[in-house]
Amino acid sequence: MPLWQELHSRRNVGGYFYHDKNGLNSETGLDITGAYHIRLGENKEVLKIRRLSFGLGVSGFQHRVDLSGLTDHDYDPAVDGVEKSAFAVDFNVGTFFRYDGFFAGLSAAGLMNRKLKIYDDATEPDFPTYLFINLGYMFSTGEKFLLEPSLMYQFNTNKRQQIDLNLKAVYMQLDDQQYWSVLSLRRSLDAENAQFLNMVILLGLNYRGFLFSYAYEICLSKIRSANSGSHQLMIGFRFGSSKKHCISCPVF
Repeated sequence: MPLWQELHSRRNVGGYFYHDKNGLNSETGLDITGAYHIRLGENKEVLKIRRLSFGLGVSGFQHRVDLSGLTDHDYDPAVDGVEKSAFAVDFNVGTFFRYDGFFAGLSAAGLMNRKLKIYDDATEPDFPTYLFINLGYMFSTGEKFLLEPSLMYQFNTNKRQQIDLNLKAVYMQLDDQQYWSVLSLRRSLDAENAQFLNMVILLGLNYRGFLFSYAYEICLSKIRSANSGSHQLMIGFRFGSSKKHCISCPVF
């Protein structure tokens, strides 16, 4: 559940709360992010905005694993059949540049590069630091239609590489009412495992400060026989938003 607040035309703060469960693993977390914007021009039309932005985020999350649900009775010293949990704090930074319809972003997530102390140090995996590079262009195809092709390159300290190819379409029915859709295709660039990973279809509505979206993810990798896809619903609200300073996020 995301929330964001415009404190000033140059400053914003936002955050989201989440809970995710996958089999024996579950995670609950809170992320809070602040941003500062430097206007490089006074034109506030969506295709004429020129702005440089900087952001800093902090997140805290609780990770749990319920080992009592395992059915294998072979002894494993790392699995003692009880529920374990660990709490961690992390930081993210980024910058974003928009010049007319062009935009570019550079960000890093997971700067602490830590381990969760659930098992012992010998068996505990590292949480890598991620680097993201985002490029795209927004243009009009009619009085009320916008198209936004973009790509995002992802690299982490475990030497994993991915690229996302995205296409967003926006229909602006009214000043405070927008319909949008996104088609995203993700591919692994790892030398030993280069393949398409998934395709995501998103449908959304922005209405008077509210955000409603639905996403369906289709698995394209070699594990698709065991993965029938996933669904995601999201509801958000923008506090104190001002249309003259509003810039749509490349995703939403």
